[in-house]
Amino acid sequence: MVKKNTIPDGWRTLTPVGQPIPGTRFIAFKVPLKGAINQRLTPTQKFTPKDLIAAMKALNVELGLIIDLTYTTRYYEVKDLPKSVQYKKLYTVGLEVPDNATILQFKKWVRKFLWENAGNDKLIGVHCTNGINRTGYLICRYLIDVEGWDPETAIQAFGDARGHRIDGLVYLTDLRTQPMRSNFLHRPGKRLRIYDDDHSHNDLQGQIQLRDFDFINKGPGQRRRPFHDHQSQNDLQAPMQMRDWDYNRGPGQR
Repeated sequence: MVKKNTIPDGWRTLTPVGQPIPGTRFIAFKVPLKGAINQRLTPTQKFTPKDLIAAMKALNVELGLIIDLTYTTRYYEVKDLPKSVQYKKLYTVGLEVPDNATILQFKKWVRKFLWENAGNDKLIGVHCTNGINRTGYLICRYLIDVEGWDPETAIQAFGDARGHRIDGLVYLTDLRTQPMRSNFLHRPGKRLRIYDDDHSHNDLQGQIQLRDFDFINKGPGQRRRPFHDHQSQNDLQAPMQMRDWDYNRGPGQR
């Protein structure tokens, strides 16, 4: 069992915060640590939520949303973040490609934020523990599935901006060879643990329960355009269709 105030493996030597990915609102960083954990670090190694916000100011950018992909709540407290920054928690397991429900939830949060913040330049900060593999995978998966980026372009852009390249073979293989995941189709399945910033970290009973989502593809390795919700019900092999928004335009706009 991992001790509560243990510093993550390899965390010390990593660049805390990358640069914004050109052409996107994404910025990746390693997980900031609360005071009790930072006490084990030298002054130059420390990286707290306060340091994260200071780093954003130094880059002359504003953080509007944090999506936390770590599979724990021990690293920092949400209350240590500015109230102006939205916080979303998506539990992801290291060394595994996230399931389709996790991928879809990430896309939904990103698109909702972009729609609501179309009039400003606020960024979406994404982190796992080290801010590289899980973070890079989900950002690249979004860029490929929703924005239509070429996989190699997305992978290269993430690595250049983060200052560290995705090195998990399971993530790279999926991004390069697997079909695009659907943005809309719902099908009952296993439940997904997510956390919304309306609840405290300790309020596990308040976690939103989201059912698994299926995906549509045309065969292994075959790319397709993002799936849009204007298709008829007869075209779908599922009992219901997501109508949250058109991923290229926004909620309710056709």
